[in-house]
Amino acid sequence: PTISASAGLSSGHRNFNDIGNQFIDRFSQNIGVSMSIPIYDRGKTKTSLKMNEAQTKMAEVDLQEAELKLRQTVAVECANVNLAYQQYKVNEKRAKAYKSVYDVYNMKFKYGTVTSVDLLQQQNNYINYLTDYVRSKYSFILERKILDVYMDYPIKYEAVRINK
Repeated sequence: PTISASAGLSSGHRNFNDIGNQFIDRFSQNIGVSMSIPIYDRGKTKTSLKMNEAQTKMAEVDLQEAELKLRQTVAVECANVNLAYQQYKVNEKRAKAYKSVYDVYNMKFKYGTVTSVDLLQQQNNYINYLTDYVRSKYSFILERKILDVYMDYPIKYEAVRINK
């Protein structure tokens, strides 16, 4: 429903030379109020209510879809963290094992039982596995921080020491 009001002043005087007489002779005032109550609006209100209900349901479905995607993303990130941790532990053991092998070859080189080429080859192997270890360690830390962001945990800087 709508309500409107109007008011007006007018003069029907034809000769504008005599302004004083025009308000006296044909001066008129009017005031009006109107109210409009729609009895039938061709179903616009009912249609608009149904559209709003449909939009609300669509928004709920969108919210559920977003929550599902977030859960899936968190699950994938958890799997990535576990995989990165396992890879880190494997590379840590390999680096330690190749460090031991390199130390043995270094002792053998000092006593003259292996050549410098063999020692350099073992040193190269040890450096490669040490590089893999460092890469996997920082990959694990990165994956963990990404998961922390998804889980809404505060991110803290922690100094990381590399064990030799």
